[in-house]
Amino acid sequence: MKFMKLGTRSDTFYTEQATRSLVSDIPPNLVIKINDTTYLLHKSPLLSKCGLLQRLCSDTNDSESDVLELHDMPGGSEAFELCAKFCYGISINISAYNFVPSLCASKLLQMNESIERGNFVGKLESFFGSCILEGWKDSVSTLQATEKLPEWSENLGIIRKCIDSIIEKILTPPSQVKWSYTYTRPGYNRKQHHSVPKDWWTEDISILNIDLFRCIIMTIRSTHVLPPQLIGESLHVYAYRGSVSVGFLLKLLKLVQVVLESFLKFWKRISPGDADNRHYLLRSIRKVGKLVDSYLQVVARDDNMEVSKFVALAETVPAIGRLEHDDLYQAINIYLKKASFDDRWAGGCEDWAELEVHSELSKAEKKRLCGILECQKLSPEVRAHAVKNEFLPLRTVVQLLYYEQEKDSNGTTSTKLQKPHELLLGAKMRPATRDSNGKRSLGLDKEEFKREDITRKASLAESREKSEHKTQRLDDKLALDLEKKMVIREVKEEAKKKMSIGRTRSSKSEYGNSIEPSIYENSTALASNLMTQCSKFFSRRYDNKMLGL
Repeated sequence: MKFMKLGTRSDTFYTEQATRSLVSDIPPNLVIKINDTTYLLHKSPLLSKCGLLQRLCSDTNDSESDVLELHDMPGGSEAFELCAKFCYGISINISAYNFVPSLCASKLLQMNESIERGNFVGKLESFFGSCILEGWKDSVSTLQATEKLPEWSENLGIIRKCIDSIIEKILTPPSQVKWSYTYTRPGYNRKQHHSVPKDWWTEDISILNIDLFRCIIMTIRSTHVLPPQLIGESLHVYAYRGSVSVGFLLKLLKLVQVVLESFLKFWKRISPGDADNRHYLLRSIRKVGKLVDSYLQVVARDDNMEVSKFVALAETVPAIGRLEHDDLYQAINIYLKKASFDDRWAGGCEDWAELEVHSELSKAEKKRLCGILECQKLSPEVRAHAVKNEFLPLRTVVQLLYYEQEKDSNGTTSTKLQKPHELLLGAKMRPATRDSNGKRSLGLDKEEFKREDITRKASLAESREKSEHKTQRLDDKLALDLEKKMVIREVKEEAKKKMSIGRTRSSKSEYGNSIEPSIYENSTALASNLMTQCSKFFSRRYDNKMLGL
């Protein structure tokens, strides 16, 4: 990181009861107030370099004291103090971290060459062009500093110049990269890798806010120099740089959509015979798809996230972009139940933390939300969880149960019929005999053929009967489970209605509507008791049906 040192005098500024002054034999005659800080200074060194102060103090002479209020000073009191120290010739250091507020404050104070030769603005602009823009990390750090003064930085051209410098360096071939950069990938050892990695720049620009980052990425994409996979990697690094807000993720998803569109365009251009490139691109598309599902799990918690918008975001991922729908189901479940639960679904254990944000969804909205799920792309553990999920619409649960039944039915094996060549192979194993005419025989007469045919048919009939019996049991259990789920839901809804009535009746005054603990506990106990009785009823009914009672 480069810096510029100005001035030679030692720093004699000191603070006394929120007032900043400096050691001097001359009494102060200029009072400047900036927010909560008051400065006791001298007109002579400041007015000689600051055109703004010259105009504000033009009606008074040096012997009189002036009081000025500069509360709109960009960078606040810290930036003003750097300008003041420059006027006094006190030693200061300028770097990428304090360049932006220093330039903005000096511009406001009009510390230009027209006021005095070799003034502060000229030195800062020279340092900006010859040092900051020439360096990689200096350009990134300066661009990050513009986030606190976006309007000033935009008007002074700081943002545009920094972005141009950063993009120019990103598009530089890796073999020509000579500057320092941050690269902390697991397992990467710079001493062992002599060549510069293609994504060397992704970590350093991840410190920028979403608007600046998007501007850089969109400009890079418009050049068509870097492949979409590399741009996708930068999005991946940026997304996992730390905790992010929902608004940030929604903006970032727009970038992800652009990357996916680029992937799909390349996918259509690649010929079917180019297996290597198709496999690499498919893997990239699925990596981005997994990233989108991770974002959906976060934005699902947003109060203002509408179903149509959530579904639209989920549908940006093409069908080939999701090998499985486990992460998508988790995002939908969070949206429906507004809860966080165990990602591994281990042992069916659930760790719900109710947030109750989207609890008033209509049946049509739930159906639309769950319509993007594909049952066959859910893992067995997730399907088992989904079947028990009372927040899913009944239609989705039925589809899951039907898929499970079809899977079990297809897995049922039946006894295979012996083919003619198998019979002949078995006959070859029998000892050869001779008939009454002395001819050689394989020892397989007509009576034996009849007996084996009868045995074969009986075995097939028995196997079919067992298969039909098992299928009937599955159908009965499916119907009972479904009926049980519907009744339990009705019981819960009834309990919720009673709790709602209890809240209304327990309003103590027009200033409050607190729930009486007894009503809440009774309603909860009633619901729990009814569900237990329903469970026992269905268990007995199922057992009796299996016993033929």
